[in-house]
Amino acid sequence: MMAWRKALFNAAAMAGRERFQMTKGGCILSLNAERMSGCSWDCLKRSLFTSAAAQDKHSKSSSSSSSQRTYTFKTLNVAKPDFGILQVELNRPDRLNAINKDAWREIRECFEVIALDSDCRVVILGGLGKHFCAGIDLSDIADLTSIIGTDSDPARKGFQFRSLVRSLQATFNAIEECPKPVIAAIHGGCIGAGVDMTSACDIRYCTHDAFFSIKEVDIGMAADVGRCSMTIELVRT
Repeated sequence: MMAWRKALFNAAAMAGRERFQMTKGGCILSLNAERMSGCSWDCLKRSLFTSAAAQDKHSKSSSSSSSQRTYTFKTLNVAKPDFGILQVELNRPDRLNAINKDAWREIRECFEVIALDSDCRVVILGGLGKHFCAGIDLSDIADLTSIIGTDSDPARKGFQFRSLVRSLQATFNAIEECPKPVIAAIHGGCIGAGVDMTSACDIRYCTHDAFFSIKEVDIGMAADVGRCSMTIELVRT
């Protein structure tokens, strides 16, 4: 376990140095998912918190007077386990953290606030409950079904659908464009939109029981959030 703590510290330190040397929209580190053999979800969180806290302890005194931001969301649980660390967790365990309409909006809003939070040095993105994320909540896609069910011609349907997809893409773009290093801490299932979400992060760590799946093809849907190509590149490298 100590070897993994050292690896986590080095990864967080590298991401922090690179990010803070770059301006907004600068280089984003893209690292493969690292699987922590025999490590549980609680163990992974403890390791991440310890590593990130060690990296930023030295700057605590110089930033003590900076403004404190509050994070209150319905579908997200945001905590500050230590100075400089923000723990953002999907908070719909009863739905296996499936992303509904509120979650799409709140994730984007959360990371837009984080981008301006001078107290935040690193973000750990995870999920409450048994699984990291079960993908899009199919019980809450009224906008999609309303577009498909209209009598409009295919061109108008396509234009409306494009607008909807662009709004969903903006959620993950907010994670990717966040000037703070974002570490995905993955446990259990990471399915569909959950895979897209982790591809927008800078570093991915997962527990021994984590698994990944893009399920749109099984229900006759195209993976239209636009990050499949990024996922392929991450796996390839």
